[in-house]
Amino acid sequence: MRIFKKLSCGTLEGLSSEKANDPHFQDIVSKLSIASFVETWLGDFNAYTNTQLDFIEFDNVTELVNLGDSEYHPDRTLSRNNLDHKHTNNSGKLLLNMCKETKIRILNGRTTGDLNGQPTCITYNGSSLVDYTLTSEELIDSIGYFVVHDFTSLSNHRPIS
Repeated sequence: MRIFKKLSCGTLEGLSSEKANDPHFQDIVSKLSIASFVETWLGDFNAYTNTQLDFIEFDNVTELVNLGDSEYHPDRTLSRNNLDHKHTNNSGKLLLNMCKETKIRILNGRTTGDLNGQPTCITYNGSSLVDYTLTSEELIDSIGYFVVHDFTSLSNHRPIS
């Protein structure tokens, strides 16, 4: 099963769910400067994020240290909605931390076509938002439309595009 797909520059190697849930792998991914080589990721992250922030709030380090304007760019405040009100799980915390560390942003719930953060998966115990599209903060304004499509008979996950 492919979990991550890089758009516009080919496909990253597929990762099994077992590998993606390996704490050592997650630690490595969270520390990489992913923003330098990823433009857009989409896939099943098995992460509940609720409406927790994927950016650093009140990011204004330039007041604390003497950095030139070109050396540091604070995070933008970008509100995000989510109709899945489950508590943030460990995978969600890892995903949110990776986003904060790399300036990657979640499109679900903040983009025209999915302003509410529609659930992406339905199982015997309810629906949830676990399939995400992520993009760099620099590209988020160039995303014109993002949608969570209707369920199909082929999967319990709704297609996202």
